[in-house]
Amino acid sequence: MRLTISIIGLGWYGFPLAKFLQEKGHYVKGSTTTLSKISNNTTEGISSVRFNLTPHATGEDFQYLFDCDVLIVNIPPAIRQHGEDFHVQQIQELRRLAEAGGVKKLIYTSSTSVYPEGAKEYAEDYDFESQGIGNPTLYRAEKVLQESKVFSTTILRFGGLMGLNRIPGKYLHSGQLIEGDAPVNYVHIDDAIGVTYFVIEHGLWGNVYNIVSPVLRTRKEIYSDCHERFGHTMPIFSTSEGTHWKRVLSQKIIRQGYQFIHADALKFPYKPA
Repeated sequence: MRLTISIIGLGWYGFPLAKFLQEKGHYVKGSTTTLSKISNNTTEGISSVRFNLTPHATGEDFQYLFDCDVLIVNIPPAIRQHGEDFHVQQIQELRRLAEAGGVKKLIYTSSTSVYPEGAKEYAEDYDFESQGIGNPTLYRAEKVLQESKVFSTTILRFGGLMGLNRIPGKYLHSGQLIEGDAPVNYVHIDDAIGVTYFVIEHGLWGNVYNIVSPVLRTRKEIYSDCHERFGHTMPIFSTSEGTHWKRVLSQKIIRQGYQFIHADALKFPYKPA
């Protein structure tokens, strides 16, 4: 069935997602915060408008974004720039617009940063209220959307998005100390797109999913590999058992039938700029 899908945020992940969904036969429209990107999106066949949340909605003709079968919300929280409350206010505004527009299905791209560090494994049934929150801003934003009585929300908690020109260790500096035995929680952009499509096609609404490549790899393995492949600076790997790490599990989406395209972060393909 051909769906109308709106993507708030046609950026590094949102734009290739739009192209992928379009190729699958869906009508896709989206938003950008700058006018300069609109003409490029139009050239690529993606209808887009300027839309910004400051945190109140500003832009041009953005109401049509909320006339859709599925709304995908993909905007960075910008906590360092605006503080912890700003993104929550943005999401409250989006919820108001989505409810007024009659949206019934929504995907919110969150992050595994909601889980606190502490040398533990985390699945989706983790009890935040009693055990602690890693990123309160994202957790509060998730709750704002989940509490809507108008639309059903699925939360995708992505690990560190990699692929294309995003390569682990690219910006490490010489002498930087890294816990080498700590696990990485990465996901390739191909799987970020693939999981989003999987949720839509299989109607997995009202759920929370961790999206992290399932093969366990350590920082030492990943950074050493990228040093060999791309010549990136090698950090200094500590040998002590630290607590500034976590292992996020993706078994829930795998049980639903999703097969990772790139299950092993040590074998991720890249396109260095």
